[in-house]
Amino acid sequence: MCQRHSCCTVLALVFVVVFTILQCAAVVAPFWVYVFEGSYQGYFGLWQTCNEGLTDGHYLCMNVFKDGRFNMMGFYLVQAFATSGLVASLITLGVAIHQHCGNHVDVCLTVLLSVMSYITCTIVITSLVFFIRNVNEIGTVSGQTFNYIPYMSASVYASGGTVFFSMLSGSIFIIVAYSASKGSGYDGSQDGGRQDAQVQEQEGRIANRRFRSNKIFDYKYYF
Repeated sequence: MCQRHSCCTVLALVFVVVFTILQCAAVVAPFWVYVFEGSYQGYFGLWQTCNEGLTDGHYLCMNVFKDGRFNMMGFYLVQAFATSGLVASLITLGVAIHQHCGNHVDVCLTVLLSVMSYITCTIVITSLVFFIRNVNEIGTVSGQTFNYIPYMSASVYASGGTVFFSMLSGSIFIIVAYSASKGSGYDGSQDGGRQDAQVQEQEGRIANRRFRSNKIFDYKYYF
């Protein structure tokens, strides 16, 4: 059963959950770019490209690997780094849950969580840099305009959220690790130690009273 932890530890775990969900949405959702030209509309993501069909409001989607416009190294790098960011965030989430379900804060494990959070942040930033630098070349068709900021770029915003929350969680994990190494009790173990000390003290008092009672009884019996 999961033990009680401090607000900082719980907050860091919440941030890890948040940036994992955001990065999952960024990788899966096909909303990296919104394309328009007059009445034509379309959008694409890392795995799908969707174009407006003959019927208004309906889009025809296809795998990007079947579209030769996306056959370029810059787009493959965006795919690789964005997916790697998702894998890193999932690993961080798994380790964070394992840490949260422990009896106390492991300093080394908390430092590892901080490093993993910053690694996730770095990978996602790299994917965004490759995307922004190559967006005008990805799937370019003469006459089309690419608007990734601020028009319908939900996936880009989600990746930006991943960067923000992963940086926050990494910073909080550093604080928790430092406090745990100094014995500040950010993991709640200090309160548990105080409770154990109080129980031992009470047991000691009871044992002492019994000892005194036995001595008095032995003294009376002797005389």
